[in-house]
Amino acid sequence: MKISRVIRVVIVIFATLAVSISAQAKAVIPNRNVIVYMSRYSTVKGSSNKVPVSAMRAMDQVSDWNEPGTYVKFTTPTSAYSGYHRFFLPKTILPKNVKALNLAVNYRTPAMAKQVWNWSAYDWTLKRWVVIGKNSAAQNNWTWNYVKFKFPGTLPRFIHPISREVRIRLTSSNANGDASIDVEDLIVTIAGSLPEALPASGGVSPFTRVNEMRRGMNLGDALEAPNEGEWGVTLQESYFQAIKDAGFDFVRIPVKWSGHSATVSPYTIDPVFLARVDWAVDTALSKGLMVVLDMHHYDELAISPWTQRPRLLGIWKQLAAHYQNYPDTLMFEPVSEPNGMFDVVSWNAMLPEIIRTIRQTNSTRIIVVGSAYWNNPEWLKTLELPKDTYLLPTAHYYNPFEFTHQGAGWVGGSDAWLGTQWDGTTENKKSVMNDLDKIAAWGAMHNLPILIGEFGAYEKADYDDRVRWTDFVARQAEARGMAWSYWEFAEGFGAYDPLTDTWRPELRDALIPPAPPAASYTFPAQVSSWQIQYSGAINTSANYDVYNLDLFDTPAATIADLHSRNIFAMCYFSAGSYENWRSDQSQFPTIVRGANLDGWPGEKWLDIRRVDLLAPIMTARLDLAVEKGCDGVDPDNVDGYANSSGFALTAQNQINYNHFLAHAAHARGLSIGLKNDLNQISRLVGDFDWALNEQCFYYNECNLLQPFIDAGKPVFNIEYELRTSSFCARANALNFNSLRKDMDLTAFREPCR
Repeated sequence: MKISRVIRVVIVIFATLAVSISAQAKAVIPNRNVIVYMSRYSTVKGSSNKVPVSAMRAMDQVSDWNEPGTYVKFTTPTSAYSGYHRFFLPKTILPKNVKALNLAVNYRTPAMAKQVWNWSAYDWTLKRWVVIGKNSAAQNNWTWNYVKFKFPGTLPRFIHPISREVRIRLTSSNANGDASIDVEDLIVTIAGSLPEALPASGGVSPFTRVNEMRRGMNLGDALEAPNEGEWGVTLQESYFQAIKDAGFDFVRIPVKWSGHSATVSPYTIDPVFLARVDWAVDTALSKGLMVVLDMHHYDELAISPWTQRPRLLGIWKQLAAHYQNYPDTLMFEPVSEPNGMFDVVSWNAMLPEIIRTIRQTNSTRIIVVGSAYWNNPEWLKTLELPKDTYLLPTAHYYNPFEFTHQGAGWVGGSDAWLGTQWDGTTENKKSVMNDLDKIAAWGAMHNLPILIGEFGAYEKADYDDRVRWTDFVARQAEARGMAWSYWEFAEGFGAYDPLTDTWRPELRDALIPPAPPAASYTFPAQVSSWQIQYSGAINTSANYDVYNLDLFDTPAATIADLHSRNIFAMCYFSAGSYENWRSDQSQFPTIVRGANLDGWPGEKWLDIRRVDLLAPIMTARLDLAVEKGCDGVDPDNVDGYANSSGFALTAQNQINYNHFLAHAAHARGLSIGLKNDLNQISRLVGDFDWALNEQCFYYNECNLLQPFIDAGKPVFNIEYELRTSSFCARANALNFNSLRKDMDLTAFREPCR
């Protein structure tokens, strides 16, 4: 949906989060921020599409979206561009009290190699322009880039002493392209204060909670309606019992708090309504269901979020105090689906204060947080989470939207989508997998688990297609370690029929399979004969149990031949290094290429912290493995953190990246091995199906592989330097599948058994 964005300059004050991390910590006086919208813009050279300045006050473009009229386009028809953007601070802000200035910009330009765009701020003291940012994030694919440009040095010089103007100049280096700006806001930080938050330690971690939550149900259209029952659902105790008996672990309770609280301070919540919500929460908890208590349909936030800010905080102050003694299986979700004027800049700005308000009385309770723009997964990358140990990110998944919302009366034009199918084709499934991979990559990059807070398909879609889509999304989310909550229980998306008080059995079974789904992938037996060969004339004539072959170089026909002889095809690729000879080498951005691998010309370590950039490349390789018929994959160089990679990689970065690879492989029906990375085996053995090690006997570290053997999983070992007489007896005693090989990995092999 789009909300009208005609709005005058609004001054916004909020407090940034300052969390005390120990009981002995002294009180912190956090800063407070003032958001100033652009007053006007003008062009000196070049031109623009003359869209009103209000278009740059709410962010509504991301990735490759393109909705004309929602952004301003600055063009260079015959010459380089130059123009001014003007912001005016309120007179109440003294320049000497400004602690920081940042310009929040969402832009789209050519890459810098083709055209440089500069944002410069005017220094009123020295009467000169100072560059504060460039289009360095731009790629050649013309996607949107949300950035913050920090003003350097002494800050009062950028604020006119009389008019309080901050003037920005936008310029291009040539006429080789245009710049589109979706949002440009000035964030002014001044000194402020808030009560100190309670110490935050000792609670249940988000990872632990997600493992406990697993599968949930949204009790939608009940307490989120203007009045319960108006949208067809009135909660009953039997509903909670039915949800528990079906095998769900939690419920998400959407509530329209804004419809039942006063509009003037202290914004008192209607006690009768609060008692009704208490009943719902208490009933769920009494049935052994965890609860996510959500603020839903606070529609005024989408129109004027900062006018509503005091009321929003006032409501959460009451709720946090009211529920502070409830068990930690009750979780809070401060706002569901921020949208409209409650955009990226406003949501990220207000979120720290919301969290701090809750933390005054609930220091360790899990808080569920999604991104602006309807919790859309594409926008997750714009979410700026404050430092807080107990935040659980969420995303809502309804792709493809034309399928899940066909015929939905509240979505304009959705009748034209009636008849849209989801028949589970390879392309259907790949699209869902790629979407969920992006979400998982964001989680891995931030070391956070993910809750898919909503997913579902509306009743106007074909029922069998709904069942098929629901099952696939649920299983794919689970394969990536995500918890999920189906939208919703008993209305238009409902899995339950309130007229007959029975589940719609096919949808229920799609959500909670009657028997645990069997693993969709296979892996070798613990004792397996095998061969690994990457160079020379590839010889697969022998009937070993397993062949390890190069993913890129091995034809599908070779793998098909192995399958005809019941041989397991293990496909090798490097997941932790860039190789300049691979067919997809151009897909690796320069910024993820690090130091050279010693002894391997043309190969560089990867910055595995940037899972967001590496995920599309690695999942494409996994898709190639599926297309070629590989049974499992052997990703190499997954221990970059322990090497001189050129990046400040941590052990946790490696764990996150390796978990991502394992989940993505399993989601595609591929088993996966852990290559080396011995010191992290205890944390990874549960996610990997075998170990492949090089030279543990030579380095005297084979004991570290024992967890795989204890788990009944195979260990494949290669020794290059030692003779078989010096390691085979020990290898056999350990139940390893060990070979002596040459460093070039030709057809030569000396097995231990």
